[in-house]
Amino acid sequence: MEQEKGKNNKVITIFIVLAIIVVGYFYFTKAQNGIIGGEKTTTASFEDNGQQLSEDIINCEFKTISDFVYKNGKEITSDKDRKVYYNTSEGKPNLITFAGLSTKEPKIKGNMGDSPLTILKNDTETVVLVEQNAFGDMFTYTIFKKEKVAVWHKAYTLVATPYALLSMGYCY
Repeated sequence: MEQEKGKNNKVITIFIVLAIIVVGYFYFTKAQNGIIGGEKTTTASFEDNGQQLSEDIINCEFKTISDFVYKNGKEITSDKDRKVYYNTSEGKPNLITFAGLSTKEPKIKGNMGDSPLTILKNDTETVVLVEQNAFGDMFTYTIFKKEKVAVWHKAYTLVATPYALLSMGYCY
Protein backbone atom coordinates (compact mmCIF):
# COMPACT_ATOMS: atom_id res chain seq x y z
CA MET A 1 0.00 0.00 0.00
CA GLU A 2 2.80 2.39 0.93
CA GLN A 3 4.65 1.51 -2.25
CA GLU A 4 1.54 2.45 -4.26
CA LYS A 5 1.29 5.83 -2.47
CA GLY A 6 4.95 6.48 -3.25
CA LYS A 7 4.35 5.74 -6.95
CA ASN A 8 1.30 8.03 -6.99
CA ASN A 9 3.30 10.83 -5.37
CA LYS A 10 6.09 10.41 -7.94
CA VAL A 11 3.60 10.49 -10.82
CA ILE A 12 1.91 13.61 -9.42
CA THR A 13 5.28 15.31 -8.87
CA ILE A 14 6.41 14.49 -12.42
CA PHE A 15 3.08 15.73 -13.81
CA ILE A 16 3.39 19.04 -11.90
CA VAL A 17 6.98 19.56 -13.05
CA LEU A 18 5.99 18.86 -16.68
CA ALA A 19 3.05 21.26 -16.42
CA ILE A 20 5.34 24.00 -15.07
CA ILE A 21 7.83 23.39 -17.90
CA VAL A 22 5.10 23.52 -20.59
CA VAL A 23 3.52 26.69 -19.17
CA GLY A 24 6.94 28.32 -18.82
CA TYR A 25 7.88 27.38 -22.39
CA PHE A 26 4.73 28.98 -23.85
CA TYR A 27 5.02 32.07 -21.65
CA PHE A 28 8.64 32.73 -22.60
CA THR A 29 8.04 31.90 -26.27
CA LYS A 30 5.23 34.46 -26.39
CA ALA A 31 7.35 37.03 -24.56
CA GLN A 32 10.18 36.43 -26.99
CA ASN A 33 7.81 36.93 -29.95
CA GLY A 34 6.45 40.14 -28.47
CA ILE A 35 3.15 38.71 -27.20
CA ILE A 36 2.55 39.62 -23.58
CA GLY A 37 -0.85 39.83 -21.93
CA GLY A 38 -2.60 38.86 -25.18
CA GLU A 39 -1.17 41.86 -27.07
CA LYS A 40 1.32 41.53 -29.91
CA THR A 41 4.07 44.14 -29.86
CA THR A 42 7.05 45.10 -31.96
CA THR A 43 10.08 47.20 -31.17
CA ALA A 44 12.31 49.43 -33.24
CA SER A 45 15.54 47.97 -34.56
CA PHE A 46 17.36 51.20 -33.71
CA GLU A 47 17.96 52.92 -30.39
CA ASP A 48 16.09 56.17 -29.73
CA ASN A 49 18.69 58.76 -28.73
CA GLY A 50 16.08 61.26 -27.51
CA GLN A 51 16.51 63.84 -30.28
CA GLN A 52 13.52 65.55 -31.84
CA LEU A 53 12.58 64.68 -35.40
CA SER A 54 14.14 66.83 -38.10
CA GLU A 55 12.04 69.50 -39.79
CA ASP A 56 13.33 68.44 -43.23
CA ILE A 57 14.16 64.70 -43.24
CA ILE A 58 12.38 61.95 -41.29
CA ASN A 59 13.15 58.24 -41.54
CA CYS A 60 10.40 55.79 -40.58
CA GLU A 61 10.64 52.04 -40.12
CA PHE A 62 7.44 50.05 -40.66
CA LYS A 63 7.86 46.47 -39.43
CA THR A 64 4.38 45.00 -38.98
CA ILE A 65 1.92 45.36 -41.83
CA SER A 66 -1.72 44.32 -41.83
CA ASP A 67 -3.64 44.06 -45.06
CA PHE A 68 -7.40 43.84 -45.43
CA VAL A 69 -9.48 42.52 -48.34
CA TYR A 70 -13.25 42.85 -48.65
CA LYS A 71 -15.19 40.06 -50.31
CA ASN A 72 -18.90 39.75 -50.90
CA GLY A 73 -20.47 36.44 -51.85
CA LYS A 74 -22.82 35.85 -54.73
CA GLU A 75 -25.08 38.89 -54.49
CA ILE A 76 -23.60 42.35 -54.15
CA THR A 77 -26.64 43.61 -52.24
CA SER A 78 -26.70 40.63 -49.86
CA ASP A 79 -25.43 41.04 -46.31
CA LYS A 80 -25.02 37.26 -45.87
CA ASP A 81 -21.58 36.74 -47.37
CA ARG A 82 -19.95 40.10 -46.64
CA LYS A 83 -16.57 39.56 -45.02
CA VAL A 84 -13.34 41.43 -44.45
CA TYR A 85 -10.29 39.18 -44.43
CA TYR A 86 -7.05 40.33 -42.90
CA ASN A 87 -3.49 39.14 -42.70
CA THR A 88 -0.68 40.45 -40.52
CA SER A 89 2.90 39.94 -41.55
CA GLU A 90 6.05 40.84 -39.73
CA GLY A 91 9.33 40.65 -41.51
CA LYS A 92 12.21 42.82 -42.56
CA PRO A 93 11.35 46.47 -41.79
CA ASN A 94 10.37 48.77 -44.65
CA LEU A 95 12.50 51.90 -44.27
CA ILE A 96 10.94 54.99 -45.81
CA THR A 97 12.61 58.39 -45.87
CA PHE A 98 10.58 61.57 -46.15
CA ALA A 99 12.85 64.34 -47.46
CA GLY A 100 12.37 68.03 -48.21
CA LEU A 101 9.54 68.44 -45.73
CA SER A 102 10.45 72.10 -45.24
CA THR A 103 10.35 72.78 -49.01
CA LYS A 104 7.53 73.09 -51.55
CA GLU A 105 8.55 69.82 -53.23
CA PRO A 106 8.85 67.08 -50.59
CA LYS A 107 9.78 63.57 -51.71
CA ILE A 108 9.49 60.06 -50.43
CA LYS A 109 12.51 57.80 -50.82
CA GLY A 110 11.84 54.09 -50.64
CA ASN A 111 12.65 50.79 -52.30
CA MET A 112 11.10 51.94 -55.60
CA GLY A 113 13.00 55.24 -55.82
CA ASP A 114 11.80 58.81 -55.26
CA SER A 115 8.20 59.97 -55.54
CA PRO A 116 6.67 63.40 -55.01
CA LEU A 117 4.56 64.02 -51.92
CA THR A 118 1.81 66.43 -51.04
CA ILE A 119 1.77 67.88 -47.53
CA LEU A 120 -1.77 68.09 -46.16
CA LYS A 121 -0.73 69.18 -42.68
CA ASN A 122 2.53 70.12 -40.99
CA ASP A 123 2.28 71.60 -37.51
CA THR A 124 4.01 71.04 -34.17
CA GLU A 125 2.17 67.75 -33.54
CA THR A 126 1.84 65.93 -36.86
CA VAL A 127 2.84 65.78 -40.50
CA VAL A 128 0.24 64.33 -42.89
CA LEU A 129 1.58 63.38 -46.32
CA VAL A 130 -0.06 61.90 -49.41
CA GLU A 131 1.62 60.02 -52.25
CA GLN A 132 0.04 58.90 -55.50
CA ASN A 133 1.81 56.14 -57.42
CA ALA A 134 1.83 55.52 -61.20
CA PHE A 135 -1.34 53.41 -60.95
CA GLY A 136 -3.31 56.18 -59.21
CA ASP A 137 -3.24 54.46 -55.80
CA MET A 138 -3.11 56.81 -52.81
CA PHE A 139 -0.86 56.36 -49.80
CA THR A 140 -1.35 58.42 -46.65
CA TYR A 141 1.38 58.86 -44.04
CA THR A 142 0.72 60.47 -40.67
CA ILE A 143 3.81 61.18 -38.59
CA PHE A 144 3.32 61.99 -34.91
CA LYS A 145 6.33 64.16 -34.06
CA LYS A 146 6.29 63.99 -30.26
CA GLU A 147 5.76 60.21 -30.13
CA LYS A 148 8.09 59.57 -33.12
CA VAL A 149 5.73 57.07 -34.73
CA ALA A 150 3.97 57.03 -38.08
CA VAL A 151 0.90 55.41 -39.58
CA TRP A 152 0.99 54.28 -43.22
CA HIS A 153 -2.38 53.74 -44.92
CA LYS A 154 -3.10 52.59 -48.45
CA ALA A 155 -6.49 51.81 -49.97
CA TYR A 156 -7.43 50.87 -53.53
CA THR A 157 -9.24 48.27 -55.61
CA LEU A 158 -7.35 45.04 -56.17
CA VAL A 159 -8.91 42.90 -58.94
CA ALA A 160 -12.31 44.57 -58.46
CA THR A 161 -12.13 44.09 -54.67
CA PRO A 162 -11.50 46.81 -52.06
CA TYR A 163 -8.07 46.36 -50.52
CA ALA A 164 -6.32 48.24 -47.70
CA LEU A 165 -2.98 48.18 -45.96
CA LEU A 166 -2.26 49.64 -42.54
CA SER A 167 1.05 49.80 -40.73
CA MET A 168 2.50 51.69 -37.80
CA GLY A 169 6.20 52.27 -37.33
CA TYR A 170 8.96 54.14 -35.57
CA CYS A 171 10.57 57.35 -36.85
CA TYR A 172 13.96 58.93 -36.24
